[in-house]
Amino acid sequence: MKYSARLNRIYVDMGENFPVHFSWDVAKKNLLYHQGQDLYVRATVVFSDQSQAEKRVERCLQHVHEPNNPGNEAIVKNVLRSTRALGTAGVHYCGVASRADSWLSVLVHFPAPGGHAYQFVCKNSCSSGINRRAISIIFTLEDSCGNVLGRQSVGARVCACPRRDLLRDEAEVGKGKRKKQTQPDNPKKVKIEVVENDDEVVNLPKIPIKGIKTVMTGLEVMQRMMEVSVSEVAKRKDQKAVDEYNNCLAILQTTIENLKKGLKPPQTQ
Repeated sequence: MKYSARLNRIYVDMGENFPVHFSWDVAKKNLLYHQGQDLYVRATVVFSDQSQAEKRVERCLQHVHEPNNPGNEAIVKNVLRSTRALGTAGVHYCGVASRADSWLSVLVHFPAPGGHAYQFVCKNSCSSGINRRAISIIFTLEDSCGNVLGRQSVGARVCACPRRDLLRDEAEVGKGKRKKQTQPDNPKKVKIEVVENDDEVVNLPKIPIKGIKTVMTGLEVMQRMMEVSVSEVAKRKDQKAVDEYNNCLAILQTTIENLKKGLKPPQTQ
């Protein structure tokens, strides 16, 4: 396994274990309320490009039908695995494989900041899976109710020659100048940034954007993010914030539907 600090990206071969060390600031306001409670880190693989963000990352058809796959489809279709044996206490595979809008993730119990090892079970080059698209791993720190307390991400490239691909990518970014990479045996350290409450309503100014497809993709991403947020504030039983989210979602949904019909979006003040 190789890690490029310059690109914030790990390079690893399929089936190779890569350790990740997690840390978080327990003095942060959002974590003070959870002292002594169980915390979890969820690892979700997503496509890095905004144009692909709405698509779920899945294993390719060849690897999905390997004879040694477990029966659980949420595990089989997930490109990421914990290196711990299936069924180990504190390691959970989440998601509904039959639903395309259900993200697949690995949830690990952490009594305190520490490390965990993962491995990929599909390559970036698999044509019926990732299909050479850029991917990232999003790590979220959560409490036992699923409330997100912190978030951090790192890029990933699953390939047969990690060192070669790292040097090539750094050379492309640096216009031919290669930088020294980190030692392969050192675990990637991820500091999970604690997420503060972000419930303020923001009215966007008039912003000219070229291309309907770009506008639609951006609005749909915002819609999905707010749908996730409204479920989180609902768990906090903050009805005022829930009502504000629902109002914003209704306006956003109307805007999206009007754009699909070829109408102009409503003007914001």
